[in-house]
Amino acid sequence: MLERILEQRQALTLYISENNELNDLTNFQWIMIENILSLLKPFEGVTKIVSNSNSTLSEILPFVSTLKSYLSKDTTLFSGVGTMKEDLIEGLNSRFQNLNNENCLLATLLDPRFKNKF
Repeated sequence: MLERILEQRQALTLYISENNELNDLTNFQWIMIENILSLLKPFEGVTKIVSNSNSTLSEILPFVSTLKSYLSKDTTLFSGVGTMKEDLIEGLNSRFQNLNNENCLLATLLDPRFKNKF
């Protein structure tokens, strides 16, 4: 939804300028939308991959590890969305705290795509 709002920025701004009852988003708010989209983009990709019917257990550990390292980057790309970034890290840690179980580790180790990488 945010992607669509950003795509239609010019149209929204034009419509709002013609309608006095509505307020346009500030430049800061538009930047925040862009930063949120940048932060969530990898999550969208991973979600689409693991939602596929051909997805396997061996993909989970590498994807979670990759998302954690992506979020641990200290970059200005995420300026203004630090709290959201921290909440995403906390959510990954709490949801996947038992990820290092024997079955998951063995599945990842036996998958030739990830062998000895994670």
